Amino acid sequence: MFDAPDHPSTAQAALKTEHFLGFRVTPITRRRIENFKRNRRGYVSFWIFLVIFFVTLFAEVIANDKPLLVSFDGSLYVPAVIEYPETAFGGEFQTEADYRDEFVAELINEKGWMLWPPVRFSYDTVNYELPVPAPAPPSAVNWLGTDDQGRDVVARLIYGFRISVLFGFVLTIISAAVGVSVGAFQGFYGGLIDLIADNTISGKIAKDVLEIMFESGQDAAAIVEEKGLKQVSDSGAIEGEIDTIIAANPDKVAEFQSGKEKMIGWFVGQVMQATKGKANPQLVNQLLRDKLKP
Repeated sequence: MFDAPDHPSTAQAALKTEHFLGFRVTPITRRRIENFKRNRRGYVSFWIFLVIFFVTLFAEVIANDKPLLVSFDGSLYVPAVIEYPETAFGGEFQTEADYRDEFVAELINEKGWMLWPPVRFSYDTVNYELPVPAPAPPSAVNWLGTDDQGRDVVARLIYGFRISVLFGFVLTIISAAVGVSVGAFQGFYGGLIDLIADNTISGKIAKDVLEIMFESGQDAAAIVEEKGLKQVSDSGAIEGEIDTIIAANPDKVAEFQSGKEKMIGWFVGQVMQATKGKANPQLVNQLLRDKLKP
């Protein structure tokens, strides 16, 4: 008589599939995630990677050659965060306390205690108390042994993993930002470059078009079409302007024909001025040289 309502667990399952790690996903993305989950080895490896990375973010709390917390004479100190001189614990020197030194450790233990991280070495701490020459094999002190300089392998792995992953993340973010920026630039200004490359406009006109693009946000091709800025490559129209300029300046023609090659620049400028910068400069130069030959 009446349709039975959907089972609550079914509705909840449908809602759960709409999110992954707290982010809402599209059906296509959800399908990809489900395919990824079916690859058990890859899916488990993904979570192992996340756990290890999260743990290594707190490397200074896990592996450090300084105590996380020191209680001395009724006061608390955090050497892992703040540097304290040896004199703060009754020592003789103003330099930073070496908490691994037996003398400093005795001073602190007489009036308090030290809370050490699980690994009492940082990535660059050298163990000078090795029973054998470095590299040393695994032991109760150095869980995975030391390298050839006596530095703890576990500490170096923790810090090395963190910096490697963070470097990869930063590099990916920078690469994506550069790629998006370059793509956006090419998408917006690429049309202008194409118009210059196919001789639709000259470099001088391109500067004016660029200014209008900045001000209005219009596409380069639309601006050129709207403003009538297309470059003139019709040799007949350009020759007409050249003939007029040559006829009006016989003295300049004579100077050029007498060997003053620089005068060609003056003629090009006159033609460009007469055509309001629309004439193709290369074509103008070629036609002028042909017509100015003695």
